[in-house]
Amino acid sequence: MQARVEPGDIEWFEDLLVEGKVYALSDFHVDSQRDYYMSCSNEWTMYIRRQTVVTEIDGDIDSIPLHSFEFVKFKDLRY
Repeated sequence: MQARVEPGDIEWFEDLLVEGKVYALSDFHVDSQRDYYMSCSNEWTMYIRRQTVVTEIDGDIDSIPLHSFEFVKFKDLRY
């Protein structure tokens, strides 16, 4: 699922979210995807806002892949 942070809230999360770490999130909004700027094929987008609660998960997180790829044919790309 793709997640988005509204432009006015980016500074709120810049130092809070660190690539490579795993977080539990609550109090976010989920809506159907938009046809623009989609980086995955899931039909839903998670919208993270200032009221979203972010909790880092410690422990054994090695089973969660850091990267995932889904290749599509060039003719099937949305623009």
